[in-house]
Amino acid sequence: MVFNLWSILLIASASQCVFLIVFFANRPSRNKLASRLLILMLSVLLFMTVSNLWYASKIYLDVPWLAGVGRGSTLLLGPAFFLYTLAVVKPDFKLKTKHLLHLLGYVLNWGVLIMQPRPAGLSSEMAAVEAFLMDGLPASPVVLGRFAFYSLHFITYLYLSHQAVKQLKQSNDAYTIAMETRGRWITRLNLILVVLAVAICTGFIYASVTQYYSFQTNFLLTLIYSFFIYVIAYQALSDDKQVHPEFKLKYQGSLGDEKEKEKTIVQLKKVLEEEKLFLRSDLKQADVASKLNLPAHQLTKLLNSALNQSFFDLINEYRVKHFISLAQDENNKHLSIFGLAQESGFKSKSSFNTAFKKVEGQTPSTFLKNSSVN
Repeated sequence: MVFNLWSILLIASASQCVFLIVFFANRPSRNKLASRLLILMLSVLLFMTVSNLWYASKIYLDVPWLAGVGRGSTLLLGPAFFLYTLAVVKPDFKLKTKHLLHLLGYVLNWGVLIMQPRPAGLSSEMAAVEAFLMDGLPASPVVLGRFAFYSLHFITYLYLSHQAVKQLKQSNDAYTIAMETRGRWITRLNLILVVLAVAICTGFIYASVTQYYSFQTNFLLTLIYSFFIYVIAYQALSDDKQVHPEFKLKYQGSLGDEKEKEKTIVQLKKVLEEEKLFLRSDLKQADVASKLNLPAHQLTKLLNSALNQSFFDLINEYRVKHFISLAQDENNKHLSIFGLAQESGFKSKSSFNTAFKKVEGQTPSTFLKNSSVN
């Protein structure tokens, strides 16, 4: 392994990438999708860094089979950055199967590379690498075509990311981490990647004019995406909430008009019914309030005014209904009354009996006897 300015810079960048990947993988985040996509983007950058390190430190002399493994990595960086942008600025963004289409450019590029004629034998391939590092390699029409594709592909994704940020101006900013703050962060990253795109285009133009592609272009690109990595690192260590910002609503002080209250009640019931939070015996009001992006005291006020119920009255009502459905299931006949109550989220027999009588107007045993369930 050879150490020079280029290889040392690449080792530093790779180390920083590994640190950030571990940092974000272990850092609690309420915007898990943004964290995962950021880790994906850093992994792509790590891949690009290591593939260049293969050339810079002459690792190819010991591991020749890795020749050219990182070619076309820019075709992964653009989509990764765009998807990360969407996760930062769009509260309803979710990854879907269709997003795999963003890999199409990278797959097509490798299809072209596989079909290209390669130097005959390993020694010829290593000689080509040595020539590339010394004087550069001839830029054939196929090579120039590939680099033109890299440039257009990358610029397209930077434009899409810019448009996603631009749309924030029309959005209603009701989040604790303002959309303007999110937009500034993405714009800062986008500007660095624009410089990277300009460098790629400059390398393409230079290769078109001279008919040679020089390793110096790779060195320039290394400087830019290393800077990009360190900008993320600086932000992560100073205030990582901007890097993977959650979509927590601001405290509004009130729930507004009746329509807003009704909407929140619908959301509350949906959360309780779909996630079955009431089955948790340790459920707290704050747990449910956080699901609705409300302060706990505001949820109390809503339940009192809209349903004339306390939080635990509502939860116990759901638990009693669940108990009845379990009791009516023939498969649960082996369970005692209290066993069914525990399965429904009740902690103690006394709290269960009190809640049941309040909801149904009779004791559990009387109810079951009258329902002919036993």
